[in-house]
Amino acid sequence: QAYDDELYSTPTIATLSFSDQIDTSNQVESYSVGFSDNHSAQFNRISAGTNLSETYTLSRDFYIGTTELTRETYYFLTERNIAYNKACSDCPASRLDWHLAAQAANSMSEFEGRETCYDCSQPDENDLYSTTCSEKDAYAGTDFYSCPGYRLPTEAEWEYAAYANESTTYAGSNNYWEIATYTEATHSVMDFAPNAWGLYGMTGNALEWCQDLEPATFPTSDLDPIGVLEGDGQRAYRGGRYNQTNVYP
Repeated sequence: QAYDDELYSTPTIATLSFSDQIDTSNQVESYSVGFSDNHSAQFNRISAGTNLSETYTLSRDFYIGTTELTRETYYFLTERNIAYNKACSDCPASRLDWHLAAQAANSMSEFEGRETCYDCSQPDENDLYSTTCSEKDAYAGTDFYSCPGYRLPTEAEWEYAAYANESTTYAGSNNYWEIATYTEATHSVMDFAPNAWGLYGMTGNALEWCQDLEPATFPTSDLDPIGVLEGDGQRAYRGGRYNQTNVYP
C-alpha cells in the first residue's frame, strides 16, 4: 500500500548484540553513525525493564534512534527523497509504508556491515511501492528480538522507550504543546523537547512504524511481546502526526 501523504515515518533501532560489536569493553549509553562530515544519526541505549503498568517486561537492552529517520539520512541510505517537502532535510522521511521502512533498516545494516533482519524485493523497478519485506525466517516471531542488525522496534519497545518510565500523558510531558504541534506539514525532528531518555518526536510530527502485526491484543505476552498474527494482518504504528488534533502517546 502506498501512502501519498506525509503521515508515516520511522525510527530504526539496533539490538544490544549489535552494540556489543561497537565496544566490547564498555556498553556505551549512546553512539552516532556518521554519513558525512556534517551529518550523523544518534542512537540511545534503553535498558531492559518492566513497563509502568507492569503488563510486560523487555529482557534485552536495545538502542533506538533519538529522532525519527530524517529525509537526509533516508536519502543517504537509499538515494531517494519521496517526501512532498523535499527541501527540509531534517524533517521526517515521510511517505514510507511499512515495507519501505523495513528496507531502510536493512540499508542501515548494510552500511554498517551488519546482518540484515528482513528479506526485501521490488518486483516492479518503476514502482517503489511494489517493494515487499518480511522478517527473515531465522528471526520470525519472538526471535526477532535477537536480530543483530537494524530493525523496526516492536510495539512494546516503542511504547517502553516513549514513556521513559514516567507516568506522563504523552511522551515526555503532560502538555501536548510542549512536545508536539498542529501544523500544515511535518517539521524538523528536534523542534520540541525530548522525553526523559532523550528521544524526540515520539508523540508528534509523523506516525512511526513498529514490527508487530495487527490486529493483535497488546501486549501479546508478559515477556518480550510481539504481535505475530498469520495472514494479511496490518503492521502497527504508534505516536502522533503533525495534522492530528487529538494527540496519542
